[in-house]
Amino acid sequence: MLKIEVTKQGAKEIEKELNDVGEVADKIKNTKPVKRVKRSFRRWAHTDEVKAIKELDKKFLKSVQGQKLMKEWKEFGESLKAHVKETPNGIHVDN
Repeated sequence: MLKIEVTKQGAKEIEKELNDVGEVADKIKNTKPVKRVKRSFRRWAHTDEVKAIKELDKKFLKSVQGQKLMKEWKEFGESLKAHVKETPNGIHVDN
């Protein structure tokens, strides 16, 4: 079992850091370096290597091990959906 407790002060600090990430992302999203990284990523996404990985993934998902993994992930997702609830202050994860 995993139990995480955060004090009110800790929650404020975490929230501040998360807000800082969003603010910085907004400030830099149209800068030349970020645009260059986006272009590079898009070029890389269409390479033969990435296509080969996608094909390998398809083969794996058709295998017995791949089917077993997908079943486990589905069960995990369903469990999260059943036990994680939104609250006015964030989320609550059932014990």
